Amino acid sequence: MVKRIVRLLPVAVLISALAIPFSPAIAQEGDDWVGDGDKVYVDDSNVYLSATPHTLKGSGWIEFELNSKQFSGEIDAVWGFESSAGIVPSQPQLWTENVAHEMERWIDVERASEITLDGVTSYEVLIVGSEAPDIGNENNTKLIRVGISDEMGDYSFVIAYNSYVQHSASSATFYYNYAVSEKEYYTEYYDDYQSMNLQNFTKVDYNYFGVDDWQFVKLDAAIQVGITYKMRVWVDVPFTGLTPSPSKFVWAVKPSNETIGEARTRGHLYVLDPWLDGGWDQRVEITIDSSNVDAALANFPVLIYISAASGQNPDDISFIFDELVADANRFKIAVTEDDGETELYVEIEKWDDAGEEAWLWVGVPNIANGADTTLYLYFDIDHADNVAFVGDSNSAVAENVWDSNFVLVDHMQDDPDNAHTRDSTQYDNDGTKLGANEPIEVAGQVGDAQDYDMVNDRVVVTAVATIANVFDGGGKY
Repeated sequence: MVKRIVRLLPVAVLISALAIPFSPAIAQEGDDWVGDGDKVYVDDSNVYLSATPHTLKGSGWIEFELNSKQFSGEIDAVWGFESSAGIVPSQPQLWTENVAHEMERWIDVERASEITLDGVTSYEVLIVGSEAPDIGNENNTKLIRVGISDEMGDYSFVIAYNSYVQHSASSATFYYNYAVSEKEYYTEYYDDYQSMNLQNFTKVDYNYFGVDDWQFVKLDAAIQVGITYKMRVWVDVPFTGLTPSPSKFVWAVKPSNETIGEARTRGHLYVLDPWLDGGWDQRVEITIDSSNVDAALANFPVLIYISAASGQNPDDISFIFDELVADANRFKIAVTEDDGETELYVEIEKWDDAGEEAWLWVGVPNIANGADTTLYLYFDIDHADNVAFVGDSNSAVAENVWDSNFVLVDHMQDDPDNAHTRDSTQYDNDGTKLGANEPIEVAGQVGDAQDYDMVNDRVVVTAVATIANVFDGGGKY
């Protein structure tokens, strides 16, 4: 996947409005992480790091590349896993030039032999190559058919030979060459993975980036700036039955003379691949630009608009629809905070796969005005529906987007029919139209809207205490 930077402009939240541009990107940790198929990598001014595959779906090799652009010295390769997953890494190997490989192969070898025949009754000299020999091979210079009579009966066979000695009229010895396949052992040199001298991992219990089982191994030699190092480890992933349970892992590098905690504190722990969990294959990074936020916000519902022309630029992020394929797969998404772990509630106001447009409301706990706020939108056709955190408008899950301070949020779309609208909050202050299609639903600036005839069209909300101070004891709009 190609990295994309998109600037999106959210729309107002009922009555009040706040414009907050976004910057989504296919990414990992920071703006420079890139997902490319089954590989994830970062390539910045400090380092190039990559991991393939980025998700564990069974036992196998994970391959890594490292190119340090600033640091030379001894380092540890570090892996983090969820201890509950029971994953065990082993066999760390480093890509090495001119590695000796002990090989074997079958080769044809020419051997010399002889055969003495008794009971000879006839000889017939043949032209070399005229018949296939029963004894000897094509490398002999002469060919003869010999007749034999003994206790087994009368028979003959063809001999390819180079010389002979006749002992009597009925006895002779023939000397011939023949080919035989033998196993040859030899050494071949080529670049390959080679087991590291230190085979044992050092294990540390440390809770960071959503994993708590950290294991690391020191590279055999100090790394040098500008040189690409490749390594791999074998991971054993426990069998989980008919429904596989992909597992999260994190890869990092750190100076060998620092603990994981020290390296993290000093900014020397370079971490790759903090996925929500192994079940999500792709994600989009969303950055809320703090320069467009006048004051810090708490529990603020943010609109994420997905389309082929999203944002202020505009830009195409319709690859999400390419992955999810159909409206029915709209729940195969997740939105998290900047740690890539903490999930946020999502209300799907409208999802139109055919038109490649979607409007999502996300309840964000905190939005700063002094620093950018980062979110991640995960999506994966193979993931189970994320109904614990994602729901359609008016669903119990979606109501979590709007806290108790929101008493009425009507997205102005027909629901459940063309004579009603729904309230997205926990108060269920749903609306009843004057009649069917009065007003009538039309395309709006955000999803759908209602087109009033300016005569008598209206949406009536029952007089309830939660909205008394808004509509003077009930009301219509």
